[in-house]
Amino acid sequence: MKGPTAKDLELIESLEFASPAEQLEGWKSIARKYPDDSIAQMNYASALLDTGDSRAAREVCERAMARRGRQKEIVAQLALVAHADGDSDQALELADEAIRLDYQWPPLLALRGSVLSERGETAAAAVEFLAAYVAEPHAWDCLRQYCELSGREYRAPDEKPAPTLGPLARAWLYQFIDQVAHTPTANGELPGCDHTFRFVQRWCGIAGYDAIDVYQFLNAKGAFCDCEVIFNTEGDDEVLDCLAVLGGTLGPAPQLRAALVAAGVAVETEATPVIVPRGASDGDEAGDGDQDEDEDEDEDENQPVLLRAAANSEPIAVLPQLASGRSWGSLAHGVATQAEPGVTFWAAVIPLGDPRRAPFPRCAWVSVDGKSREWRLTGKQLPKDLPSVVERAMADGFEKLAAEIPSAPSDSRQRR
Repeated sequence: MKGPTAKDLELIESLEFASPAEQLEGWKSIARKYPDDSIAQMNYASALLDTGDSRAAREVCERAMARRGRQKEIVAQLALVAHADGDSDQALELADEAIRLDYQWPPLLALRGSVLSERGETAAAAVEFLAAYVAEPHAWDCLRQYCELSGREYRAPDEKPAPTLGPLARAWLYQFIDQVAHTPTANGELPGCDHTFRFVQRWCGIAGYDAIDVYQFLNAKGAFCDCEVIFNTEGDDEVLDCLAVLGGTLGPAPQLRAALVAAGVAVETEATPVIVPRGASDGDEAGDGDQDEDEDEDEDENQPVLLRAAANSEPIAVLPQLASGRSWGSLAHGVATQAEPGVTFWAAVIPLGDPRRAPFPRCAWVSVDGKSREWRLTGKQLPKDLPSVVERAMADGFEKLAAEIPSAPSDSRQRR
């Protein structure tokens, strides 16, 4: 069977953005030219079904089945036709057959959700709608139906998102997605993006965030798959252009220390970095006046998170410094996944990337026994629900460090 010509392929590509009437005429033309092409026939049947002509759509499916047999795509489309005709029993029977043929098509899963919901099987219907959304995150209406059936709050992508992820959690998420997408598999292939949230879902399991809440947050930010999180969400997240890490402490964690240093995420140093408010100029005062400006810019883009040199038995201190969002994300991931039991980590951070806001401490990050949480700070007030061990650590070091941060951007530099 010969495939479509280059001209027909161009037509098929244009139909994705065509009006319903143009889609119907286009697929009708393609289906007539390629009667043995099951995909072309099913797209024509789908266009007919969209116009409400279920009878003609059924005829197309039955002709294709007579020519090609009970192929999964044909069985699945016939299930949609049956449901449109009000025959829920046949629709569910055909949907199950297509699924047994290993066809996890989102509209098919949504159909099962609709039929089960009609039958009062609410829990089972919710599972199907969620599976349809997970397989195709652009089908956000399926997520809405899942939330309604399971009694969860739902916000559409065009609504203001709930404050689900703070800047530090977002930085961790971005770094995680980019890293796993570019880490070769056992056979040497790069996973890349498969147009789902598979990496987001994996991160939620590691970070302890509710996946449904995160999906809704990302949809509202214009992201409907892993790569869109990087290009749409991270690309617009100016608050992470630069982070001022006020400092923190990591309980004795020799394995984590070795892992971070070996991975190049962190370096051990006796040097004392400085915090430079957004807009400050480079000068000799910081000891780098003889360096080329281009070199400074390159270093800023790849600046690692710094750890103070210490024996393995001593706590690791994160020094006050400037860091990229990706550097912070690497440190957060290492702490959450590689710290030994009983290790506590805290840090206070000022996002400096938003020029509209004065640089006062706005975030506190705490990880205790692998469970991480981000708090939003009001001014320099400590969260009331911090674990006692972390509260003491922050009370001892955070306020003193925070007091040295200027209340607004300036051209001066403060040594730590």
